[in-house]
Amino acid sequence: MPNFTIFMRVFVIITLLVRFMVAQSQTSLNINKVFQWRDESLGVNDIGFIYNEVWAYAKDGREYGIIGSTKGTYIIDISNIKKPDLIFFIPGAYSNAINRDYHDFNGYLYMVCDQGPSTLQIVDLHFLPDSAPVVYDSDELFSRCHNIFIDSNTAHLYACSVTKKEGVNDVLVDLEIFDLSESHIPKLLLTYNREDVDPFHDIYVKNDTAIGNNGRTGLFFYDFSDLKNPTILTSITSYIDQGYNHAGYTTEDGKYYYFSDETHGMDLKAVDIDDYNDPEVVYLFNSGRNSDLTVAHNLLVKGNLLFVSYYHEGLQVYNLEDPAKPRKVGHYHTFDIEKEKVGNEPYGYRGFAGAWGVYPFLPSGFVLVSDRSNGLFAFDISPITGKHHAVMHDKKSVFPNPMTTSVKLVYPAEEIIKVELFDLNGNYIEGSKDFQNVYGITEINFSNSLTTGYYVLKVEAKNENFTLKLLKE
Repeated sequence: MPNFTIFMRVFVIITLLVRFMVAQSQTSLNINKVFQWRDESLGVNDIGFIYNEVWAYAKDGREYGIIGSTKGTYIIDISNIKKPDLIFFIPGAYSNAINRDYHDFNGYLYMVCDQGPSTLQIVDLHFLPDSAPVVYDSDELFSRCHNIFIDSNTAHLYACSVTKKEGVNDVLVDLEIFDLSESHIPKLLLTYNREDVDPFHDIYVKNDTAIGNNGRTGLFFYDFSDLKNPTILTSITSYIDQGYNHAGYTTEDGKYYYFSDETHGMDLKAVDIDDYNDPEVVYLFNSGRNSDLTVAHNLLVKGNLLFVSYYHEGLQVYNLEDPAKPRKVGHYHTFDIEKEKVGNEPYGYRGFAGAWGVYPFLPSGFVLVSDRSNGLFAFDISPITGKHHAVMHDKKSVFPNPMTTSVKLVYPAEEIIKVELFDLNGNYIEGSKDFQNVYGITEINFSNSLTTGYYVLKVEAKNENFTLKLLKE
């Protein structure tokens, strides 16, 4: 009987551990949460949510997260990534917003909202972290706007689905293009409407060539180099898993484009755009879980990685080594559909709860995500990139341990004079001057001749000496 009792206790412990591991694996894959920030004082908007778009900005070695809410915009100093510090809140003209959108250019942050009596707001970021003055706040150019995109190559701002005031009336415009080359105050260059194409929900532009997400009518390719005679180069008006064409982004070489349909159960699409006049959808892919229920929202490309903010499914990351067939390499679920509620009701997969936006372009390599209910998240994706951050580890620690033929030491390379390897009996094995500083971490390489077993790593630095135990697999 005692043996049976022991067996049952072990069985229960193992079961709990397995459940915990499964729960953890469902929550994340190769992505670690660094922090989550939210304003606990905010109430939900008319459809039960609080937050919307995310952006970020880097200046003088410091980094700032930017997130929109029902009431306005938050600028958060995330230079100390483990201790986010709210430094400014900028109220919007409308305080019950569903979506806001952001883009920065030449040290100015452009902010728009698509609900209520809103305005275009421009914030001067040159004085961060001391101040962030609003230098423009007006509905003179337009009152509402769904999305903006700034082509830094031409200094043109593209405003999608704008609402303008003409007397007491609201006038809807598909797209407006503004010039930012001479002033941070936009100068109108073109008002563009087409009756045969849905209004722009979003747009991607490089050197006046644009890819427009035109809702139910599909994906359109535009040439805006001659603003007196803008033309449609081609379009994809019918494709598999077609829904509401929402947003997209190209690879850095401009040969492939990925886009989402903001419709439940629709896959992401990879498009070969090497020839802009003959684009072709070549591959469909998704989050890999409940794909007939979830909704992909916003997506951005950095290097060989595609970052997607998924309603319900959080952050999804795909490898683009084969750009025609993106391969999922990581996820983090910011919204728990089994537990969380919108209002007083469990949410499930209905509606559009969860991650709204993603921003992967910070110099540090940390990735920001906004969740409509849960606020701002920062993620460490070093298990995917291999670029570890010193701030995520204790100083003078090593990883991986057990190691193979190299090890990463959390210690600045410029402070190290030499490193040596000994066995547990104190016998010298080899030394190494083959190390380099990567994101504040020193990568040390050893020979391939090391046998399996324990070793002692001795580090001689400018101001101290220390040792660490290593295990070679």
